[in-house]
Amino acid sequence: MYILFIVILSSQCSGKHQPLRVYGGEDADQGAYPYVVRLELRYTIKMANGSIFDTQRHLCTASALSSTWAITAAHCLTDLGKDYKRLQSGRLVIRYGSVHSLPNDKNTFIQVVLVIPHPMYVRRKTKQYSVMKNDIGLIKTNPMPLNRFIKLSPVDFHTLYGHEVVFCGFGITTKINSENKTKIGTTLKLKKPLQIVKAIINKCKKKRRPGPFVCLGHRCGSTVTSCPGDSGGPVIHSSGIVAVLSLGYNKYCNKETLIPYAGVTCPVGPYVEWIASYVRN
Repeated sequence: MYILFIVILSSQCSGKHQPLRVYGGEDADQGAYPYVVRLELRYTIKMANGSIFDTQRHLCTASALSSTWAITAAHCLTDLGKDYKRLQSGRLVIRYGSVHSLPNDKNTFIQVVLVIPHPMYVRRKTKQYSVMKNDIGLIKTNPMPLNRFIKLSPVDFHTLYGHEVVFCGFGITTKINSENKTKIGTTLKLKKPLQIVKAIINKCKKKRRPGPFVCLGHRCGSTVTSCPGDSGGPVIHSSGIVAVLSLGYNKYCNKETLIPYAGVTCPVGPYVEWIASYVRN
């Protein structure tokens, strides 16, 4: 359910060198994307010795459209899987700012008031991937004290094929530890900032696209592959958010052998009126 972008790069775009997997692209500059936030599940754990403490689990990436509304993927709000039972005794929160924040830090967590998946959202699972239709949703929160928000792109996504975009996500990435070994984990686990990667908007193959969907590719023609960690993350064009990350390929994401698979996103254009009907009110 959580999706990550992994870019398959060659040392030269036109060369035949061994490709390099880059988990999550690169660290975002401090304060560059303050409106990109985390959707987390906070719940209480009771230990065998009777002690109780709060903890949280990263669910998805989201983007703040205003102080009280954020946009993400619908499956982030409905397909909680093993987290469903935790949600019964826990609560959803939005984390913004520092990744080092603790659950009792009131300055970087905001309570989720309401989640609204698109009413026509549908999910179909296969052995290799899940296909989601109308995979877009809204999150209503208490006021978020952010200094900047992101707007929806008014541009028809069909006219954006070949345009450069930036994808942002808080999913799986890598970190070199003190022993010079590479660790793989979510940005929350590795205490790393937001990850970004530049990509190109491409058409999707019809067999993967019940519609509407948009696929992403690397600028040099290599493949952008999606894996667990970044669902709901924004695809940002110069005109605003054009899509949110929807579909990922999970089987080989933590293995040495990676099958390239295009990142598939849900465009926001067809849903602007539906989104506005909530956000404007």
